[in-house]
Amino acid sequence: MKELNTRRMRLEPLEESHATSLNWALCLRSRKRYVGYAHATLHPDGHASIAYVLFRNAWGHGYVREAAAALIGYLREDWATTEIATVGASDLRSILFLEALGTNAGPVLLNAQLP
Repeated sequence: MKELNTRRMRLEPLEESHATSLNWALCLRSRKRYVGYAHATLHPDGHASIAYVLFRNAWGHGYVREAAAALIGYLREDWATTEIATVGASDLRSILFLEALGTNAGPVLLNAQLP
């Protein structure tokens, strides 16, 4: 994360009305294999939306949990976000996953309009 923070500091500030996008590749160091990606959109009002995609052959090993926990911690510490995720109200698995990661410390937005 220190390298990412240094890189972030070099970015020119965006206008107040624009969101900032951050992207990470998820790679297994031991196998030097790309297994997916994580994304965060930082909104001007101080909340962040996160997304993650993991290739099917990498499911079931805790990689998304590890990546999402690191991403949420980074957003809270380095970007001072107040809200972390937007989740469709019917997506119980995602709601439970995010709550298990501690997003209940900051509100999880439930938005039934999401697919």
